Amino acid sequence: MSEYGKPISIAIETTCRAGGLALGAGVALVEVAPFDASRRTATQVVTRLADLMGRHGLTADRIDEIYVSAGPGSFTGTRVGITVTRTLVQVLADARCVAVPTVDVVAENLRPSHQITNLAVVLDAGSGLLYATLFNRMEGDWVPVGKAGLATPAEFLANAPRPLHLTGEGLGYHNISAEGVCPADREYWYPRVENVWQIGRRLARAGLFTDPARLLPIYTGKPLALRKLQTRK
Repeated sequence: MSEYGKPISIAIETTCRAGGLALGAGVALVEVAPFDASRRTATQVVTRLADLMGRHGLTADRIDEIYVSAGPGSFTGTRVGITVTRTLVQVLADARCVAVPTVDVVAENLRPSHQITNLAVVLDAGSGLLYATLFNRMEGDWVPVGKAGLATPAEFLANAPRPLHLTGEGLGYHNISAEGVCPADREYWYPRVENVWQIGRRLARAGLFTDPARLLPIYTGKPLALRKLQTRK
């Protein structure tokens, strides 16, 4: 691994069933190790990380940077990724971490599609609501527009720009159709760990590390159970 240089970096994706780890060294993405994250246990992630590092003759103390998909996503899965990252940073004295918003990870799937100028990443928030984040392409990058938030599909469409491309797992839960609105193919709906690594590395190079004490999951809103409880009052 010495030929790749530093930093040694890892990326963690546990916000959806298709989880994964990635190992990088310097500017090179060395290996992507996908796994079924449906069990969503910290032990599984740590074990698979040890296997990944071991295949390249590395131990955990060689890790310099950790990039974690921070949500929104599966409530349990997102917390697992955050917990593993915080634990590693506490144990590894020289390691630093970057929280990567999962909506950015999903949007990265469509970065090569330069004909797209307006993009929305849509997630399901329960109770008939979706959580949408709008992006506009500027100089080849996706730049968030406004503040992500909860809405019904009709409310979202009433305020969204046109033409608009859609992606995100929320497309599997909501019928979002209108003139000038184009959903992406299903293969582009879900976060990929290689995107977590790419975005995390860009943020790290810009010095945008996350204080581990402030590393918390990003949620679409209040947990569904709490929203239901409040509606009964």
